[in-house]
Amino acid sequence: MTEGNDAARLAAEPEPAPADDVCERCAGAGFVRRTVRLGHPDFGKAFPCECTEDEREDQRQARLERYSNLGTLSRLTFSNLSPRGRSPNPQHQELFSKAVVSAKHFTESPRGWLVLTGPSGSGKTHLAAAIGGRCIETGQAALFMVVPDLLDHLRAAYQPGSALGYDDLFDTLKSAPVLILDDLGVQSSTPWAEEKLFQLLNHRFNGRLPTVITTNQPLDRTATGTGAPSQELRILSRLLDPDLSTVCRIDAPRYKGPQPTGRQPRSSRAR
Repeated sequence: MTEGNDAARLAAEPEPAPADDVCERCAGAGFVRRTVRLGHPDFGKAFPCECTEDEREDQRQARLERYSNLGTLSRLTFSNLSPRGRSPNPQHQELFSKAVVSAKHFTESPRGWLVLTGPSGSGKTHLAAAIGGRCIETGQAALFMVVPDLLDHLRAAYQPGSALGYDDLFDTLKSAPVLILDDLGVQSSTPWAEEKLFQLLNHRFNGRLPTVITTNQPLDRTATGTGAPSQELRILSRLLDPDLSTVCRIDAPRYKGPQPTGRQPRSSRAR
C-alpha cells in the first residue's frame, strides 16, 4: 500500500482480517448511510453500524486510524503545533492563531466546511492532519486525502483489475463522515480533474457534509477577473459559500526549501 494515500485499498480492506470477519454492511468502516432522497434530514449523515456495538476501545481506535488514511501524518497533532505559526510577523501569528481556534472548534462537532488557504509551508497540512487525529480521538471517522493522489486513485480505478471499482471509490469519498482534502489546486488542472473535483465537492456541498480543505491558491479570482475557467469558478463558489464555509487565511513567508550553504561538494564544483 502506498503510505498514507491508498484510499482504494483502505476502502476495500479497512480491517486486516479474514473476509468472513469483515462486516458486509459497512465493509469494516464502522458506519453506514441511509438511502434517502436529497433534502431528507438523514441525507449524507453517517450512522454507527451494528457491528460496532460490541467493539472494544482498542479495536475502534485501530479501525478509525486505518480508515483515516493519515499514515505517518498522524504524528502532526495540536499538541506539537506551534500555536502562533512559523512566521515572525505578529499579523501572521494572529491569523494563524485564529485558524487554530477554528480548527479546534470544528473538531468539537464537525459541521460545515473549513477552508485553510495560504502559501506552502505555512502549516495548513499540520492543521488538517491534527483535525483528523482529533476526530479519531473522539471516535469520529475522518478520511484524509491529498488531492493529486486522490485523482490518481480515481484514474487507476478505471483500469481492469483495480482493487476497487471507480463507483465504489468515488462513493467512499463522497460519503466520508469527515473528508479532509489537502493541497487542492496543486493537481494538474485538466477538464477531467476539475469535473471530478466539482462532482465530489458539489455532492458534499448539497449534503452539507463536514469537509476540510487546504489550498495554496488564491480564493478571490472572481473578484480579480483573472479569467478562471467556469468549472473552477463553480468550485470557488462552493468553497466561499458564506452559509457553509469558514475560510481561514494563513499568511507566512513562502517556503523556499533548504538553502545552499555556500560550500559545494567536490563532485559538483566547476572544473
